[in-house]
Amino acid sequence: ITTTIVSPTHMAPASRTIASPPSGQFNVDADCQFKCTVRKGYMIENPRGGASVEFKTKISEGLGVAKAKVLSFVQRTMDSAQLISEDLYFKKSKGASQSHYLKLTDDNFEDLTRSRWNLISARDVSSWSTEGKSVLEGFQFEVFIYVHRRPAENIPAGPITRQHVAISRARQTEG
Repeated sequence: ITTTIVSPTHMAPASRTIASPPSGQFNVDADCQFKCTVRKGYMIENPRGGASVEFKTKISEGLGVAKAKVLSFVQRTMDSAQLISEDLYFKKSKGASQSHYLKLTDDNFEDLTRSRWNLISARDVSSWSTEGKSVLEGFQFEVFIYVHRRPAENIPAGPITRQHVAISRARQTEG
């Protein structure tokens, strides 16, 4: 894309090229890689680690397809976990902290993935190229879902566990 800029002092046109992102054009019909990490605890508690699943989906298929793949993984592999909600949270940039993750919705799914795609650096593209990978093969969108452990049945809870459960319930928002 070329734009013409008129200098106010010389009134001579100057040309400037606006470069496309190093990652190339965003294709909503391409198989994009996702990595979903299942965090144990509430988002406000800033939980760390967790099991993860990698999967591919087309952005054009919508959030529902991505969410179904994540929920299937949680149900298959984490029988001792209970979903806090079915919401997926999106890491909007490479260095985004957990407090800056955004809740994915049907309305923002394409826009957020497009924005993140456009933030892929030339350095990352070069690194993947050196490994013989395309951007689609090297890059993963990162999403998160939050769970908590189900209380074990028929096992008496001690005072620390009872206190933890009471605090966790008190921190839950009403609704």
